[in-house]
Amino acid sequence: MIPPYHGGSRVKIPDLQNSGFDVLPRVVIDERIYIILSLLKIGILSPVDSFHNYEETMEISSEGRMLNGLVWSIPILLPVKEHELYGFMEGDDIALEFNNKIVAIMRVGEKFSLDIYEYCQRIFGTINHDHPGVRSTLEKGNKFVSGRIKGISNYDTHFSYLQPDPDKLRELFNMRGFKTVTAFQTRNPPHRGHEFLHKYSLLSTDALFINPVLGPKKSGDFSDQEIFQSYRVYLEKYLPRERTILMPLIYAMQYAGPKEAIMHMIMRKNLGCTHFVIGRDHAGVGTFYSPYAARDYVMTFTDIGIQPVFLKEAYYCKVCAEISNDDICPHDDSHKIHFSGTKIRSLFLERKEPLQFEMRSEIYNKIVEIRSVKQNSLEIPEEGLFDRSPTVE
Repeated sequence: MIPPYHGGSRVKIPDLQNSGFDVLPRVVIDERIYIILSLLKIGILSPVDSFHNYEETMEISSEGRMLNGLVWSIPILLPVKEHELYGFMEGDDIALEFNNKIVAIMRVGEKFSLDIYEYCQRIFGTINHDHPGVRSTLEKGNKFVSGRIKGISNYDTHFSYLQPDPDKLRELFNMRGFKTVTAFQTRNPPHRGHEFLHKYSLLSTDALFINPVLGPKKSGDFSDQEIFQSYRVYLEKYLPRERTILMPLIYAMQYAGPKEAIMHMIMRKNLGCTHFVIGRDHAGVGTFYSPYAARDYVMTFTDIGIQPVFLKEAYYCKVCAEISNDDICPHDDSHKIHFSGTKIRSLFLERKEPLQFEMRSEIYNKIVEIRSVKQNSLEIPEEGLFDRSPTVE
């Protein structure tokens, strides 16, 4: 059955009323914080409706739970510059500014500092500056402000209107009679290993919800247009139309491996999914995490409220002459060709087409087309292919 919201109910934060804010002290935020605000506003991060304070941050970063015991693995933090702190006191209202525009109003709860290296060690498992999440966190400093969000303007980009509304998506699942839905997250275009996992998932649940991450990512990742448009091509031809839904998640990856995997599960639970695929090196980067670190960490929790799906790695078996995995293939590793996102990215850079067992030619051609014309917006067809469904009001 479709699960309840994490913590029991959906958070809805009001729209920002555009008047009377010019006199408020301001805190400048970056795009990543603005995206967090957008997720808070529509309830994808339910039950959180504010930026965490020191006590909650320490509990979450240490135990993977809020003070009330609810599973939550990464604090929602608002970093501030030291000079900004002098402009307001606890209890004041402040304006959060992005690109010279006020985008949210917050009632300040607490000003606090963190041992930022200890925090990074807890969340990312490393303090190595080569880790993009560590580097981003250190660059923002160790000063933070907690507080309740009173109003948020809509995050507005060329793809943000595709962000799923939790209530409407749940209504869509119910309308289609889906009792079980597997969510699949990706930050890459689909290769044949992904296709195997998608079809494997459809053997055990009513529907597959493909939820690619769009938003700020590390250098070298595929662009939002390449990811989303290639998935549109793929879904149209290779997955059952009536049981597959494609919508993006506008989200800023932190590459926190095991800790981030929990957050990915919570967000998909709030979107109404019953199962979530934890893949090899989920939310990882480079060699900072072992291939199944996320799986091992997730298995220490039994009360997240969404079922993790631990699918074994897909590969091409030269003896079987097909995509397989260790559940159904008896051959040793000498006969296997493993999928590699790094290899596929390299092939695109070298303008070489992946082999047919690595990626469908239609997907490769779509990405080449996007790169050749440098598209700046998504092409959304009138029939609403992106959600594979009629609009739910």
